[in-house]
Amino acid sequence: MQLGISTYSLSGALRQGWPLEEALCWIRDQGAGHVELVEFDGDLSAARAFGDLVRSLGLYVSNLAVSGDFLHRDPQAEADRLCALAEAAQAMGAPRMRFDNNGPGRPEA
Repeated sequence: MQLGISTYSLSGALRQGWPLEEALCWIRDQGAGHVELVEFDGDLSAARAFGDLVRSLGLYVSNLAVSGDFLHRDPQAEADRLCALAEAAQAMGAPRMRFDNNGPGRPEA
């Protein structure tokens, strides 16, 4: 078994300005072998660059986790966004992708 750390665990520090590369070094220094990236809003070039950075630090991207909302957003637009994110996951070298449908509230009956 190999330890991995999710960027979700570091989201507060990352939002406060902790550089992503420093966070990845910290993940590596904790003995982790892989990282789960939570959320991504870049293009394929940025996805490749992220994967390259992770690999240069001796880690690999184990998963891209993203959120979405088919209940309150246009379903076709959301499906298109998820397909683009699946391509980004592949570009960064992530063998898996997790989608959490977590829109606010329940749909009206």
